[in-house]
Amino acid sequence: LIIQKSARLSFSMGGDGFLVRRRSSALYGVTGATAHADVQYRLTRRTTIGVNYSFTHFDFVHVLSSTDMHTVSGVFSTRITRWLEFSGDAGMARAETKFIQNVPIDPAIAALIGTPEGTKVLDRIDHFVMGSGRLSRTFPKGVAYISGGRGVTPGNGLFLTSITTTALAGYNYPGLRRWSFGISGGYQRAESRSEE
Repeated sequence: LIIQKSARLSFSMGGDGFLVRRRSSALYGVTGATAHADVQYRLTRRTTIGVNYSFTHFDFVHVLSSTDMHTVSGVFSTRITRWLEFSGDAGMARAETKFIQNVPIDPAIAALIGTPEGTKVLDRIDHFVMGSGRLSRTFPKGVAYISGGRGVTPGNGLFLTSITTTALAGYNYPGLRRWSFGISGGYQRAESRSEE
């Protein structure tokens, strides 16, 4: 939902859901939802600023673990020249992850109960600096761009809640009558936050 309060000021809010199921029972699936809202103000014909808030919750399948995350960020976009544009955001996120971890038991107690391990519930709170940026160059028959960022994902099925760092470059060509083509390449590095 977008509310255009004036020619310069707008508000928006929305939500989405997602689920991932893996073929292998050894990998973790995830079910989640996000709610978000922002306000944007057009400073000039070329520049817009804003503030964004989002809340994300996801639960994992085949393991007792979940994450609640609040994110607040500032948004900035500008047309540098007729052909060159930049957009980006930067802010903070607070993620609370709950998960069960197997821990070794004292050998004397393990002999009594018949198992060498027990479980404990961990409640972990992390604060992250997050952000992303994109620089795009328009050509008569296409758009080239580079982008990068740091954010949080539900993981890849093997690791749970993770911090990801990404870099991407590409080119989109919409010059044909009914077809458009694109090519891109990128790099992604993930660091799990659900393990000690």
